[in-house]
Amino acid sequence: MIDVSFIRGARPAVEPHLLEVGEAQVARNCRLQTGALSSFRGPVTIQSTTVVGVKTIHRFGDTAFWFEFDTDADVAEGPLPSDTEATTYFTGDGAPAMTYASIATSGAGAYPSNRYRLGVPAPSTPVTVAVTGTADPDDEEGESRPYTFTWVTERGEEGPPAPASQIVEVFSGQSVDLTDIPTVPTGNYNVTAKRIYRAASASGDTEYQFVAEIPAAQTSYTDSVAGEDLGEVLPSYEWYPPPEDMIGLIALPNGVMAGFVGKELCLSEAFVPHAWPPGYRLTMDQPIVGIVGVRGGIVVSTTGQPTIVSFTSPAAASQDDIETPRACASKRSMVDMGEFAVYATGDGLVAVDGAGNAPIITAGVIDTYDWERVNPSTVHAYRLHDWYIGFYEGADGNAGFAITAGGDAYVTLDFYADAGYSDPKSGDLYLVIGGQIVRWDADAANRLTYLWRSGVSIAGKPINMAAARVDAESYPATPDDSLVFRLFNESGLVYEKQVTSPDPFWLPAAALGRRFEVEMEGTRTVRRILAAEAMEQLT
Repeated sequence: MIDVSFIRGARPAVEPHLLEVGEAQVARNCRLQTGALSSFRGPVTIQSTTVVGVKTIHRFGDTAFWFEFDTDADVAEGPLPSDTEATTYFTGDGAPAMTYASIATSGAGAYPSNRYRLGVPAPSTPVTVAVTGTADPDDEEGESRPYTFTWVTERGEEGPPAPASQIVEVFSGQSVDLTDIPTVPTGNYNVTAKRIYRAASASGDTEYQFVAEIPAAQTSYTDSVAGEDLGEVLPSYEWYPPPEDMIGLIALPNGVMAGFVGKELCLSEAFVPHAWPPGYRLTMDQPIVGIVGVRGGIVVSTTGQPTIVSFTSPAAASQDDIETPRACASKRSMVDMGEFAVYATGDGLVAVDGAGNAPIITAGVIDTYDWERVNPSTVHAYRLHDWYIGFYEGADGNAGFAITAGGDAYVTLDFYADAGYSDPKSGDLYLVIGGQIVRWDADAANRLTYLWRSGVSIAGKPINMAAARVDAESYPATPDDSLVFRLFNESGLVYEKQVTSPDPFWLPAAALGRRFEVEMEGTRTVRRILAAEAMEQLT
């Protein structure tokens, strides 16, 4: 008797006759988390894509606008709690950049419409300074002053200071003329102002204090500000822009953003996403492939073993290598699954957590030969609640697969997506399929058609399966809404039937065999599948 009442995913790594009851040879488009056989819901179309060959999509804030890129871009929302313009940062589409509501959707066509370079550069030349006025003869000490200045964007983002000016001796009654102040940096930085600072002496550890802010176009300024009226200490000594070729941008819960270039992991100042101090960089042993933030730090995948980077402050980050080789085969395969990161390796999918555990979660599901046919270097993947949804350009064509976070349910998908976006707030998954952005697993009225095939049950002698029964949640009323049962033996297909009720049904009388399999295809939820030598066994 075949009795399947707890239905599970496929395990193509195991011979069909060795599968446990409920495990499948084939599980396509199946959603199996409850123990019943059901299918993923159909997609709901959102809109057509604008960019040809789109590889990355991102929904802008809570709006209906979608960013599209024909590159492997990484997009992250800004960390500032006070932000009211959904400031968004991205890498992988030219130099690191940022955009926000008033410019991101200001044009027509592909979004973002406009962007600015991320960060503010340091001026390369100092200001020219000269003392003017008559010194107070009673002031015998005076003050030694170097000057510097910074560039400031329209949004108040401040960059690192210019080289110090010449030191001038200033006495009471005198002021200082600053001239030849450079206007704006080369590049799309949105600089609109400059902040002038001065120090009280030439000592290297003396702090610069704020003197004045002037428009970016102004090239001169006369400083007559009294010492007691100076403002805050210069905050941006090391607030350099990120490297121009940095990629892999992510946002972390502690207000820090991270990216990488080559072997270097780069960290931003906490809650200052335009500031990337050179001292906040860590060097890995091998080139970095991808990064994901998890509890406890950042999982850094490389061309060798992964590394866990931990920190409470980006200035004091530490790294711990995981000794087990787990080289990442595809940057786009790396997905944040909450407590751990999952990515494709040459041996299967690995799950790395903040404690340094790194098991291959597909080890008992897909053997290495079948995994090679997936072509792991082409895998790109996304999160759907507890599912890891992957797509690949394999030896047998383009297709997809889904696996639960713990690796206990694996199914194949009979379609391919070009790009995807996992909504961190709702958990919804959006995919690009055939030039359309769709919300996947969303239309309950139009479910995908599943195909599920059991393992092989072997009888001790040739027998005839006489009857079968399918316990479903509901049954189709029309031919277009199918629930098909199939019985196979070693000779092939024995019987096929459209199931329309919970009643048992007879199987062909002259179909002796020793190796039997059952298969279900349809959209209705199935709780139990039975086939037996006698009708009375099914009651």
